[in-house]
Amino acid sequence: MSSAQFCKEDASSIDASYKGQRVYFTTAVQFKSSAKYSYEISNGSQSKKGTLDSKGTSNADGQAVTLTVKVPMEQSGTYSIKFLENGSQFASDSVNVTVK
Repeated sequence: MSSAQFCKEDASSIDASYKGQRVYFTTAVQFKSSAKYSYEISNGSQSKKGTLDSKGTSNADGQAVTLTVKVPMEQSGTYSIKFLENGSQFASDSVNVTVK
């Protein structure tokens, strides 16, 4: 099995070679140590929420940081993500996926 992975910025649509292949969604943010960062990902029939832990990092307030979420592509469809800071959306993205 191939270990190839995709970054969403590579294309607006992706042909996954196998079920479970991953796509990476990334966004940049001005870091705030007091903020809680999270995400919501959906692909039509399923959704998942998660947190992006910044504890133990050396990021300083105001520093630009990149947040990354790895998403396994389990089925064909549109995968959409929302990035949240303290529960408020600050970025979103989507990609059309075909799983072979």
